[in-house]
Amino acid sequence: MAASTSNHGQRYPLFRTSIDKLFSNWQALQLAIENGQGGGYGKDIAAWMCQAVEDFFYQNDDLDGDEVAEFVGTMVDQELDTIVDDNSLEALGEALVQHFKLAASGKQQELQELFTKLDEVAAKPKPKASCKNDDGSDDESGDEEDMEVDEDDTSPSQGTSSDPNASANAGPSHHKTGKNFVTEPDDDGWVTVAKSKKH
Repeated sequence: MAASTSNHGQRYPLFRTSIDKLFSNWQALQLAIENGQGGGYGKDIAAWMCQAVEDFFYQNDDLDGDEVAEFVGTMVDQELDTIVDDNSLEALGEALVQHFKLAASGKQQELQELFTKLDEVAAKPKPKASCKNDDGSDDESGDEEDMEVDEDDTSPSQGTSSDPNASANAGPSHHKTGKNFVTEPDDDGWVTVAKSKKH
């Protein structure tokens, strides 16, 4: 799938808006930042990544979703010490390519409709985590343990191509979001984002 044709230096302002909205709705990135990946610079790194993705599209012709996903995945790995392994990178890559094509062909109305959908997802309440012991009692000790998350099962934030949200499962401690898990950083500071296995 070709993402661009030669644009001779032309930039599309709505494409930058697309990048910002897609990245702010991408749960894997937001969870990495919330968990302290990138230190105190997580939000600055995310903003830089948005600019780098925009430049990547303008510097390369005929990008496909896999190439974009690989580029973004490399940045997340190198800059935030986070490996995303839940297929949200692929969804993000495809969504970015779709948005770029719409911006390049001047389809502003279709982009605005996608923005509205992304804004609706962003407006939904986020899950709240509370620490629980295996026996159900609260624990303030800071030991590694499961963190249960209250989440509405009707949340549209999982599995849509225009909403590349991530969830994870790995390691001894993780946040449960629906059927998926988010891992706490291990001893080396790495966070793995992976899909949970179906039961």
